[in-house]
Amino acid sequence: MKKVGCYGSGFLTRIRRTSGDVVAYRWYENNREHKKILGPVSKYKSEAAAWKEIERLRIGRKVGLHTVNDLVDHWREREAKRRASSNWDNYQGYIRKWIIPVWGSRELQEVKAVDVEDWLGTVDLAPGSKKRIRDIMHLLYEHAIRHEHIDRNPNFESSSGWEAVDDTDKAGRESAASVAQGIAQA
Repeated sequence: MKKVGCYGSGFLTRIRRTSGDVVAYRWYENNREHKKILGPVSKYKSEAAAWKEIERLRIGRKVGLHTVNDLVDHWREREAKRRASSNWDNYQGYIRKWIIPVWGSRELQEVKAVDVEDWLGTVDLAPGSKKRIRDIMHLLYEHAIRHEHIDRNPNFESSSGWEAVDDTDKAGRESAASVAQGIAQA
């Protein structure tokens, strides 16, 4: 392992592997060493490019949100007063029972929409409940973007069958969006 560069509490290293050398970022947090493999050396034309990727991923920062659990806590602090109490209670139930046990310890950047959709496919819930969980995940990530903790939202909008199936209102009329979509397709 060769130490490439150092900045703040972390440093870049080059790790030799039989499949090819990789660039890793190592940092210390709470008296523990952490390591994140950035990718093959060939992906980074310079040391500055690797540092740019570390900044983009927000790796090794002591401030800010790191895990989904951190994001949920931040969201609860900021959004509680903006939501109706009945909605808030529903959100908290889904978060407590379904989101935190599975995703709470995962890094924000690790969560991918495909992983969430695959997991939702294995959960024995009604389609509407699966949609609500996906929507809450979307709300959480939109909150993180708004507060600049991450720069992307894994696209939790899906065509996996958990969208609202019924495009009619209570009187049996089609929604304006579904009528407009039908006209556009014709």
